[in-house]
Amino acid sequence: MLGKKGALDMEAMVTAFFRIPIILLTAFAVLALVLVYIKASVDVFGIESNLFMYSMLNTKDGISYYDEELERLYPGVVDIDRFADTYVMEKQLNETFNYGEYSVITVNMTLKSLEGDVIEYNNHRVEPVVYHKKWYERWIVLARTFLPGRGSIQERERSYYVLLRYPEGKIEGGVLQISLLMPND
Repeated sequence: MLGKKGALDMEAMVTAFFRIPIILLTAFAVLALVLVYIKASVDVFGIESNLFMYSMLNTKDGISYYDEELERLYPGVVDIDRFADTYVMEKQLNETFNYGEYSVITVNMTLKSLEGDVIEYNNHRVEPVVYHKKWYERWIVLARTFLPGRGSIQERERSYYVLLRYPEGKIEGGVLQISLLMPND
């Protein structure tokens, strides 16, 4: 037989026997919920690639037509004369969108007609303009492997309807196909 003190001690032990597992289960449940909603890294590829594409399309130093006389930019209007000179266009893009020594983004831009045909200008085919050509040629191989994780490359392809402005004032519809590559970090 237990005395009054012994009965209280036994009652406290039985209560503690049931309380401790419930407290532990609650603590692990709260910990699991917290760990599920904490992100160690944030994927900004979509936002960064869209921002870069829009800045290429909608800035004076990008590919859109800029009227020097009016000092006005025409977003979505591509000057075919300037775009067709790939060397000058690539050089300008490399100087304008400069990330320093390490290339963060590479872009391949191709102009096509609304029917999907290659555009001819001055009896020559309009070649694609490639921003950071050296890196694009290296990374496109990795991007097509679709490997996830660090060291791999992500690709985003977009098509935009644009107006093609010819020097004689003629304007036609066209499609600008953009292939953007960016490393996973």
